[in-house]
Amino acid sequence: LSYRDDRIDLHSHAFYELVHITSGKVQYILDERRVDLRPGDTVWIPPGTAHCPVLADLDGREPYERQVMWLDKSFTASMRISAEDSLGMLDEPSVMTLPAEDDDRLSKLIVSGYETQKSDECLSLLERKIYASRIIFLYASSCLRPRQRRSRRKDVFDRVNEYISKNLAGELSIETLCAEACLSRQALSDLFVNIT
Repeated sequence: LSYRDDRIDLHSHAFYELVHITSGKVQYILDERRVDLRPGDTVWIPPGTAHCPVLADLDGREPYERQVMWLDKSFTASMRISAEDSLGMLDEPSVMTLPAEDDDRLSKLIVSGYETQKSDECLSLLERKIYASRIIFLYASSCLRPRQRRSRRKDVFDRVNEYISKNLAGELSIETLCAEACLSRQALSDLFVNIT
């Protein structure tokens, strides 16, 4: 909810992490990059990748919420072997915006995977592996579609324009717009000059 209360330090893991943003505004540091994230974005974080969310003070706005899945290195390696080592994209940190239907499928798969953990049955482990395999397949197939990559600059520009349109009668100070864009005054000015 707030960078003051919910600070998460830069860290890395010995496993893979998939983060699916479901609501709110957040930035992520991935190694040396800082990326803006919105609902529907999926972040793939390989082992050893330094990362952390950078939470802004939301002033009563929608909180940042996410779904997270951790994948063991050996399990992911077995998936690569099954795919004849053609899943090289799993070794690079990335941000993907899935089409609406894939985004909905991913969210349901993650929730279903969570549900299997409530059972102590021996088949629940197999079921979790099946869900994890389907999630990796969905993510990898989206990575291979070039149309899924988006321009960060255009995305921020569109978000700020949408905010302006929805708040014409409200507060539209440069500080408010900078907070919405997660940019400094100069960076926001440069963005608008370059695009318009």
